[in-house]
Amino acid sequence: MAEQYYLLYRELGGSKGKDEMTNDLLIVACAALKEMDIVVSQDESTLKSEHALQAYAFVNVIRKLRNPHLISYEEFKHLLQ
Repeated sequence: MAEQYYLLYRELGGSKGKDEMTNDLLIVACAALKEMDIVVSQDESTLKSEHALQAYAFVNVIRKLRNPHLISYEEFKHLLQ
């Protein structure tokens, strides 16, 4: 599934290389497959980039999976208070 995310990310205009994206894509794929509600990250340039978000949404719709909410550490800390 991470491979599907990456291929679509590139088609949508994403510019980061596969090595740079792999860990982030695996995190989101695992979270979606395990039906996790959130992924906490400050990584705006890869994991939470616009092209990556579009790729997650499209692939997950096709696979009938829910997208995990990608939130910042600050948002997460706020949720815990």
